[in-house]
Amino acid sequence: MEAVLYAAPTGALVLVPSCFQPCQELERSMGQLRACGRLTIDELAIQDPRRDPLWGRVLTDFDDAGYALLGGDDAERLFGSEAFRAFSDRRKFPREVRMTYAQLRQHIVQWSRKASEEASVV
Repeated sequence: MEAVLYAAPTGALVLVPSCFQPCQELERSMGQLRACGRLTIDELAIQDPRRDPLWGRVLTDFDDAGYALLGGDDAERLFGSEAFRAFSDRRKFPREVRMTYAQLRQHIVQWSRKASEEASVV
């Protein structure tokens, strides 16, 4: 199973199963979400969510809400895994690249600034 990581203009992070898109209610409350990476969920975590409390919470949130909000510590732990692949910053044709959490965080900060600038122009 795979999940897609989305970043809000505020820098908040949302993980959504790859077979879904973020719901409209979520985008209304957080602003336009931008896909910025993909994560393969450990099969052992799916089989026994109690094995890893973080994955257990994420999978429960998927079942309950269709998405999981991630805090900084959670994100750092998940993105440090070999299963994470970040998207490049190409708007029409994203491609997957290897990227550290620190590099991804820099991209999210840039996206947040750009979204703020665009909102102030309108």
